Amino acid sequence: MTHLGTVNMKSIMNTLRPRKTRHMEYSRAFAVISNSCYFPGILATLGSIYAYYGRDLRVYVVGHGLSAAERQILQSTNLGASLTLIDTEDFSNRPIGCWEAKQQCASELVGSVKTISLLDADLILLSRIDDVFELAERGKIVAPLDCGSIGFNTDYDIYSSRLAGCVRPNLNTGFVTFHTRMHWDLVALWAFTSRFGAYSPGRGMPLSFPGHGDQGIFNALLCQLHKDDAVHVLPERTWTNSVGWNRGHGLRIVARHGHQITAEHQPGGLRQRVLHSSGPKWWTPEGQRAFSSAGDVLTCFEEMSRIALPNSPASERSTPRTTEAPPSEVSLAVST
Repeated sequence: MTHLGTVNMKSIMNTLRPRKTRHMEYSRAFAVISNSCYFPGILATLGSIYAYYGRDLRVYVVGHGLSAAERQILQSTNLGASLTLIDTEDFSNRPIGCWEAKQQCASELVGSVKTISLLDADLILLSRIDDVFELAERGKIVAPLDCGSIGFNTDYDIYSSRLAGCVRPNLNTGFVTFHTRMHWDLVALWAFTSRFGAYSPGRGMPLSFPGHGDQGIFNALLCQLHKDDAVHVLPERTWTNSVGWNRGHGLRIVARHGHQITAEHQPGGLRQRVLHSSGPKWWTPEGQRAFSSAGDVLTCFEEMSRIALPNSPASERSTPRTTEAPPSEVSLAVST
């Protein structure tokens, strides 16, 4: 069996080749991957970035098969010139789907972005995340917990025989932030394995790296590369709530300031920092039913969606304060 450690490193390093058309360098940036199915969601994602950051940070939208009309809408959002639209057709290795595009995104931007925050297009910010960026700038890989731990068996020997029996926190890559240069090895291998993921239609032959989508491979690579000491795990409830909102949990909006919403997770009253529609999508009939008993969850998504585009009542309410101080609460880690 061919192990990951014996793969031709020249092939892996080619995934880090900086794109000549992206010569500007940014200390911090957001990147969101979307196809047409997630287009309603990405408008809310972009609206939430605008609400808490205005046009202060670079925002990359990675489009996979978006229509001309959808691209035109994205280029006319309130983010203005701070938004850069990239098509996956221009990637060094054209990805098959959004999971593959997610894996390749950081390597495509490694020449342009030092610290990147990757967001799924079914997620919104409900706070600034300066504390997350600061942790990443100190070398941490920051992401929320996703339903407990993940374990690896002998199916993962293609990565390394060391993975068998390893159990570690299962990180949610729907919201993950890290320094692309400090973790160039992770960036390179995440991109390389996108071509050979067992989740792909062709089963990723001949290597067939196991793992559920980009997230499964990401967590396996963290173990393969001995990154546990670098991982900073955020609490699941207030940073993603992957277990869903149908188990007595919900949101309560407690304050508004211009575009910005302050919401508390119920029960407990902790501030919700990020809101992730990780189950049924909030813009679908199924999602509307699923979130109907979750307090203000739908209100948060819908308000952020309206903020994204100019000339809407929500976007005209006020200009976001780009000098707002970072949230006062500390990101609590789960010991790894």
